[in-house]
Amino acid sequence: MTAVTRYEIFNYLRGISSPRWGRLDEVTFLEDLYDLDQPTSENGRLPTARADIQQHRINNYDLPDDWIFEDSRLELSDGPDEVLLAFLARTVHPEVAAGVEEAT
Repeated sequence: MTAVTRYEIFNYLRGISSPRWGRLDEVTFLEDLYDLDQPTSENGRLPTARADIQQHRINNYDLPDDWIFEDSRLELSDGPDEVLLAFLARTVHPEVAAGVEEAT
């Protein structure tokens, strides 16, 4: 998938008013795609990605909603195509999407 295609996908997703994680919270949404308990964190003071997300998206809410597109740990902007495709499939999964219209 080209960088232009990824850019267009991210712009489209940014324009949708409902959250990408749908009926779930962000951590629950992402833990089905990633091992959030790995000892990697953008913030060296926090032990895992899960703790980092919890701190900055739930406790402090100091990261923008589209942080996921730029976070290198998630490999959405420059990782394998399969990673982005799995992410996109998760966003429209019946467990996540609030309804058929939203998934469409």
